[in-house]
Amino acid sequence: MKIKVIVSLTVLAACIAAVLPAAQDSAPVSQSDPDAPVAFVPEPQYEFRPVFDGNEVLHDFIIANTGGAELLIKKVATSCGCTTADYTKQIPPGGQGKISIKANTSGYAGSKFSKNITVYTNDPKQPQLMLLISGQVNRFVTIEPENVNLKGIAGQKIQTSVNIVPDTHYPFNILESFADKGKNIRFALEKKADGYVLTVENLLETAGRYFDKITLKTDNPAMPQIAVSVYGNISS
Repeated sequence: MKIKVIVSLTVLAACIAAVLPAAQDSAPVSQSDPDAPVAFVPEPQYEFRPVFDGNEVLHDFIIANTGGAELLIKKVATSCGCTTADYTKQIPPGGQGKISIKANTSGYAGSKFSKNITVYTNDPKQPQLMLLISGQVNRFVTIEPENVNLKGIAGQKIQTSVNIVPDTHYPFNILESFADKGKNIRFALEKKADGYVLTVENLLETAGRYFDKITLKTDNPAMPQIAVSVYGNISS
């Protein structure tokens, strides 16, 4: 009698063990709202590798629609004008799109770049999504002043000197220099102990305005060339 009881209990335990995994496997999985769009961004934060001041950073944030209705991206707003965005306007249920960000790091040398992006959608539970793009911006060179402004009266000597000092981590020599246009300016480059001095002189003899750019080619592959903008504003 005892043997029969033991056998019965053993069989019962085996049946329970067989049934439990099946019950666990068939447990309902949480799903998104089948009657509304649901916006989902797998990676809402992106940190780029260190770049040099002035470099553009490009990144695509993936956004998915896990709901049962069409997801509309109404607007994408960035925290400043240095970051622009292009994005998918409509995403069907089960589909995905992207939000393309282009960030300009000019002016952030030696500091952390960090900008927020706000995404406005028709998702009733989260009409706004927050994205973040950030990263370290290194300084390759110090240029003072950053731009050349030649302002004065026609007929007078108008010139400006610019100090160009390489960062200690990225030494370089300037191999070649040239102006894009060169019609209204003349410039000279002089090597110093800690860098270079660029002297730019106005050649326009009448009242007028102009823009030019001086390109300096370096021997450092990290940044093969540097650009210095020149603005002329000559009055009579």
